[in-house]
Amino acid sequence: MTLQYILQVLTTLALLGVTLYVLYRVTNTLQRKRYSGDIDIIDRRPIDASTALIIVKVRGKDYLMSSGTKGLQVLDQL
Repeated sequence: MTLQYILQVLTTLALLGVTLYVLYRVTNTLQRKRYSGDIDIIDRRPIDASTALIIVKVRGKDYLMSSGTKGLQVLDQL
């Protein structure tokens, strides 16, 4: 193997690494923007070991929800 061949291989590997890193950063940024979400949990208060009341803001509207062993239920729009 010649020195020129080794330099070509190292340059190719470096360019591949930089390309993969840039693609990773771009997709990570796009995913965070895409899933920034319209849902915010405002407050959560446990009632007992398996039940809690949750105030959730969904697209500007507040909802009172209960979370328990049977699932989630919307109790009221605030």
